[in-house]
Amino acid sequence: MTVEEGATTTMGATLVETTEDNLCVVLARAAAAADDSLKALVGKVEELTSQGKTEDVLAALVEASGSFMVKMAAGEVESAMAIVAHGIAKQPAGSCEALAKKFVEAATAFGISSASANADALALSVLVRAYNAFPARSKARLDTLVATLNFAASVGKTESLAGALKGKSEAIKQEYGLRGAALRTFLLALSKLHTKPSKESFGLLTAYLQSFAGEDAAAVKKDANAEGVAKRAAAELVSCPGLFQCDFFAAIGGLAGSKVHGLMAALVESDVAKLRAFCSGNKAFLSELGLNEEQCLEKVRLLALATMGAQNARRSISYKDIVSQLDISEGEVELWLIKAIGLKMLEGRMDQLHQVFNVQKTAYKTFGGDEWASLETKLGDIHEHVTGVQAKLTTRK
Repeated sequence: MTVEEGATTTMGATLVETTEDNLCVVLARAAAAADDSLKALVGKVEELTSQGKTEDVLAALVEASGSFMVKMAAGEVESAMAIVAHGIAKQPAGSCEALAKKFVEAATAFGISSASANADALALSVLVRAYNAFPARSKARLDTLVATLNFAASVGKTESLAGALKGKSEAIKQEYGLRGAALRTFLLALSKLHTKPSKESFGLLTAYLQSFAGEDAAAVKKDANAEGVAKRAAAELVSCPGLFQCDFFAAIGGLAGSKVHGLMAALVESDVAKLRAFCSGNKAFLSELGLNEEQCLEKVRLLALATMGAQNARRSISYKDIVSQLDISEGEVELWLIKAIGLKMLEGRMDQLHQVFNVQKTAYKTFGGDEWASLETKLGDIHEHVTGVQAKLTTRK
């Protein structure tokens, strides 16, 4: 089905050129031609159109869409639903929002329940087109986006959307002024597009948990999804070699006493013995997260090295201290240092003669008050040095 502006005619279930005023009537006729049970729809739409009741016309078409989407060819369904979506977009905000919700419900129901081949892909295409049609920055458009993300995840068709939206979460957040519960709803839906642990997915999960900052301490505990999100974040942190930021830990204080909080506490504290004890008593929990003790110990040892590096910036760490903190043998020290350097958690030089590692730079597992204080001190030192150089240059002149 193709739709363009122009004169009006219909033949069977195919729409040809028509004026915008009669598009809905033409669509109703095409729907009735495709599905005999919709013949009454034509008279209803013609009457409502003649009375100027556009909102009611659109509501009738949305209600009938569950039937005609099954009967029409895929291309015709896309065009038909595009007509309805563009009509909805021109309604006042309140009507637009209500009609958009019904439109989304109809499209997703078709995609999930229809026995038609590729119904899920067709429904996803319909939803994406509707999102683009609805007014920018409108609630109708945002709700359609979230519903589209959830639908894509539910039918396992996430790859194209994940690629299209990669790195755009902050821009969408700013566009719609999202915060609090609304922001979390969007972030959770977007995170579901990522079927495997990744930096992008971990960033979304972290942003979800950090959105509780400034709210009541109990808010995270009351949130129905928070613990599940924390579990996913912890699992991704441990399983992905390049991830080591634990900033979300401060936000899940309300989950104290839960197993995920216990796991994260041991990781953030970089306490190998504590983590070993946790793993020993919570094997079923680790299995639930898709983790094992070996993965957890590797991550906590790397985080311990990062902690030692942060505490000894521009200084050296003795191999003896590394052996003690990581609970490893002397022969393993340089292997762990090489691993940390390769993951960019540490930069520096190994001094085999003196059995020390000279720290040049380190990555922080969290960035809180202590880290800001350290940065302030370093900037102060730089400022003092630059001021001294400027004074010397002035004196020489």
